[in-house]
Amino acid sequence: MKIPDDLRAGDILLYSPSELVGVLIAIKTGGWFSHVECCIGGDQVIAARLQGVDVYATRFDHLCAVRRPLVSFDTAGARRAVAPLMGRDYEVGGFCDFFLPLAHSRHVHRICSVVATAWLRGGGVQPFNPLFDCDHVSPVDLWETPALNTVWVP
Repeated sequence: MKIPDDLRAGDILLYSPSELVGVLIAIKTGGWFSHVECCIGGDQVIAARLQGVDVYATRFDHLCAVRRPLVSFDTAGARRAVAPLMGRDYEVGGFCDFFLPLAHSRHVHRICSVVATAWLRGGGVQPFNPLFDCDHVSPVDLWETPALNTVWVP
């Protein structure tokens, strides 16, 4: 796989499933994406991983798309938006609620797509209707939003 060499702050990295839970996410959301991370520049991302919400080294295994905001991105605003989530545990309970067939509102804040939506909104990108609660966003929604342009696929 060729690795993208022009990652910028604001880029959204979409990943394909690497294990069974990822396959279940992809099936439930109707796409082939199970995880999303936010590029902060260089070789770092802000991500909600099982270890918690934090800054991590960019990982390229299972990376299947990079999407970039169509408007100028405010990195400082994005950092302020996700600051209350940083260093906090991954929200396993909220993630489990994602799979409940009758769950109408998850009210979770520390799963990957919610963190990515907060990051984008803080950076001045409105990927969805502002009335659409980011608790309902999945990785495939970030693939489909017209607010981002696909700049890399393998």
